[in-house]
Amino acid sequence: MIICTSCLACQVFASCCPLLFVFTEEDSKNLARSQELIDKLQAKVKSYNRQAEEAEEQANSNLAKFRKIQHDLDNAEGRCHCQQAPCSHSGPSSQSNFRG
Repeated sequence: MIICTSCLACQVFASCCPLLFVFTEEDSKNLARSQELIDKLQAKVKSYNRQAEEAEEQANSNLAKFRKIQHDLDNAEGRCHCQQAPCSHSGPSSQSNFRG
């Protein structure tokens, strides 16, 4: 009986082995596909990070340019008001004094 049981177990094991090899092969292929997809996704993430950094650098550059131009504009407006101030005060006020 023991011999027959062990022979039966061997036969069952022998019939399961090919299935195990097939499953192992499929798992190996799936693992390779998954790793390939992971590598592609990591490359995309790295590319997106680089693009985001470049966009941030460009935005900072544009912001610095805007601030410089805004500062220059404020200075030019200040100079313009300073140059116009004596003319505008003497013009209407002096005419009103002469008429009155």
